[in-house]
Amino acid sequence: AHRAVAGRCADARGPEHLATQITRPFEQTGRPRSVPEREGFYLNVDDEVRNGRPRKEKEGSQEFVERVPAYYERHPEPGKPQRERITYWFFYGLSQPPGPEGVLRHFRHEGDWERISVLLERSPGRHAYTPISVRYHFHEENRDVPWHAVRRVVAEEGGEPTHPVVYVAKESHASHPRAGDFLEARRIAGNRRVTARDQAIACPACPQWRTWNDLKSATSAPWYGFGGAWGSIGSQGGTTGPLGPSPRKTCRAARCLRLPDAAPGR
Repeated sequence: AHRAVAGRCADARGPEHLATQITRPFEQTGRPRSVPEREGFYLNVDDEVRNGRPRKEKEGSQEFVERVPAYYERHPEPGKPQRERITYWFFYGLSQPPGPEGVLRHFRHEGDWERISVLLERSPGRHAYTPISVRYHFHEENRDVPWHAVRRVVAEEGGEPTHPVVYVAKESHASHPRAGDFLEARRIAGNRRVTARDQAIACPACPQWRTWNDLKSATSAPWYGFGGAWGSIGSQGGTTGPLGPSPRKTCRAARCLRLPDAAPGR
């Protein structure tokens, strides 16, 4: 818990708030009445790590990002008792989509949580699961791709292709199911719309991130469910650090309870 302080950190202290309460500046849903919309708590990411610290290894001509964790969480699919979803989370230090400065400034923000999720169906009477689809999230939208149409990669030599491939957009980090240039309609302050360009390319010089080599449970992390912003405060919601992994993002139904964590299998 933490107490909000008055303007300019005066001695007068406000009410106490739990770290799991919604206190992200500009977040409108679920915030305590005592926290004004333009104020709140946030994690201040050091500027020096905004662009990350490259940890890369080479295998032949291909570069790989190594020793950088990704996170997962499991939860039941609302209204589908035989189905479960595994969400995979990726963190980046700065979101800075390419484009003209006049447009770019409306979307640049510190801290960036991105994700995909895999929908599984449990076989009756068996502890076995069949993958149904993969949900790719990009900006204000998401897209479900049937499993048979998902591009997959082999994780172990001689194994089957079981891991979905994600094409990460340059600097905006949106997750796309295929490579290409994508024009995305984006909102500014919830109203005016502009078109931004996502470059999710595939090339020999593009490093690959084998996320399964360092996969950690999000729900076991001490920061899981933090209700403040992951990054500094901007002039509006889109330029303020986002909310991070929490039940609010992955499981909004009233009866959608978290499952016990277990390492996700194939």
